[in-house]
Amino acid sequence: MTVPIEFNVIGGLLGLGEYILLDVLSEIRLVSNAVQFLDYPISIINKEPDCIELIDIDGVQKKIQKNKYYTCTISLVQVLNNGIWTMEALFQNTKGYGVAIGIVRDSYDIPARACYCYQPHTDHIAAFSGRNSPYPVWYKDKGTYGNAGFDDNQILRLEFDSFKGTLILFIDNVQQPVYFSGIKEKVRFIIYMNQDGTSCTFMSLKQLIAPTSKQIANEVDVQCPSLSETLASPLYFILRLQNGPLGLGAPLSCPSLWVGHLKNKKANHNASKWLKRAGVVHTPPRCSWSQHHTELIASGWQGHERERYERICERPRDYSDRR
Repeated sequence: MTVPIEFNVIGGLLGLGEYILLDVLSEIRLVSNAVQFLDYPISIINKEPDCIELIDIDGVQKKIQKNKYYTCTISLVQVLNNGIWTMEALFQNTKGYGVAIGIVRDSYDIPARACYCYQPHTDHIAAFSGRNSPYPVWYKDKGTYGNAGFDDNQILRLEFDSFKGTLILFIDNVQQPVYFSGIKEKVRFIIYMNQDGTSCTFMSLKQLIAPTSKQIANEVDVQCPSLSETLASPLYFILRLQNGPLGLGAPLSCPSLWVGHLKNKKANHNASKWLKRAGVVHTPPRCSWSQHHTELIASGWQGHERERYERICERPRDYSDRR
């Protein structure tokens, strides 16, 4: 019978005797790096089961199949906080139209048939849009140019850094220059689709030990103030007093409609100036529909833009330009 001690060669694994575990532990470096190899389970908040079907692909990847034609903003269940989170997704059969990917405040409950770019949802959702959308970046009723619009079968990766408060988009592993910053609260990843027959595959949901993003040329940051900062604004409380001296009668979910709903022209004039200085109201130029139509891309957004134009024309005129 062979005696085990004969194999205890100094410098070998068995030759360490009682110190064997200490040597093994010394070889394990940066244990926290293992976090980036762990996929978190992917599950969605599905308020439209008759329209949205969640398909399990391989135990990790999940596919959302859309069966009906109407707007639908879908959130993941996972709350993003205290770390660097990344999600990979891929759209199919969309032709770059009617799709978006981004984040939503965890405090906001997205209702059924919600469109990320409409009020009041746009105040809580920061999104990157497909190539046939008017703007590749959208937040708070305002679009920003600078990113490449994405298309079908491109790998989209979002990287949310809760320490820096940033959300960055990668398209086929290429970092995009326009990103969101100033995010100081818990959020969840979202996707948006509106056409039937389209699908989105969630490829992974991970937490990283370090960001993969870096400084690149032509960076543009879009500020996302927290909800608490918005509520703390003196302007918010002035406008919140619907029965106060200003006599506001417009819904708080539509700041651009506040102007013109005041009891008199002087109050209207002053409130309009305050709103515009605060960046709350952006009054578009008045033009004919034919002039407005020529500026649109023939991508299916004409109906949306026409409705928006008609709403603008129906608003009471503000008197901010009168002196």
